[in-house]
Amino acid sequence: MSENLLTVRQAAVRLRITPYTLRRWLRQGTMRGVKIGHDWRISERVLNERMRENEPAAKDNAARLREFIRL
Repeated sequence: MSENLLTVRQAAVRLRITPYTLRRWLRQGTMRGVKIGHDWRISERVLNERMRENEPAAKDNAARLREFIRL
């Protein structure tokens, strides 16, 4: 079974971060990826896992923002 690999740019768009930030995460080991030549590739499965892990935090932040706006 082949796995769908995304470029840094594709993954950064989905994560709503800059490609620079994603490359830094990859170098630091914060995000898992594979380096092919000079380019990084990120597994779509790994990216989806990362997005699910951060989903509760995003919902919590949205709730805090709504509360702040009401004040």
